[in-house]
Amino acid sequence: MIRGSFRRRTNFRGLTLAEVLVSLFLIGIFGLVAVGSLQMALRQWGSVAQKVNAAQNARFITSTIANELRQAIPWADPTRGYMSITPAVAPTGVLTPNANAPNSAQVVFTEPHPTTTGGAWDPMQSGWSSTSASNYRTITYRVQGLDVIRENRPGTAGTSTQEIIASAQQNGQVTLAFLWQSPSMVNITVTAREGQGSQSYTSSYQTACFIVGK
Repeated sequence: MIRGSFRRRTNFRGLTLAEVLVSLFLIGIFGLVAVGSLQMALRQWGSVAQKVNAAQNARFITSTIANELRQAIPWADPTRGYMSITPAVAPTGVLTPNANAPNSAQVVFTEPHPTTTGGAWDPMQSGWSSTSASNYRTITYRVQGLDVIRENRPGTAGTSTQEIIASAQQNGQVTLAFLWQSPSMVNITVTAREGQGSQSYTSSYQTACFIVGK
């Protein structure tokens, strides 16, 4: 029996130059489409994030200021209370804005200075005097650069302290606007902008604050 040897023959054909170029062209097209879709998704995500941040910032700042402003009480002091305002105004805890200058970019008011924070406000204490400077402190809310600042100055003219309650992003902005309506009513408007140019988003939040301690 004669055994023959068999060789398995396989024919491999390489890609032509035209096929390689077409493949590279298609890969490039698909890549461009994918990158474009990713960039669009990132822009949309950034836009949504800016809207959310601006709205939350405006709402938080407004509520923070309003919650404390409601506690304002008149301080009958000729240099630091409502009696220092000229022309004279009705007793009020809000110094700025006031009846003479109803619009302001900051709010200044007097409120009780509790004993828990170094003050002496304790009407139940024997011998307590409502005219004592240690019973009061002056609070100011204003914008400094990108930050909303709360300044606390004791009625005894001690050293004031400052704290940042909120900040805008590097390309953003926060503005405050206060409108005096009456000795017991102030309108607060906070506008927060995130982003710059066509990619920016602005949110404005407004509330009427009733001064409980008027």
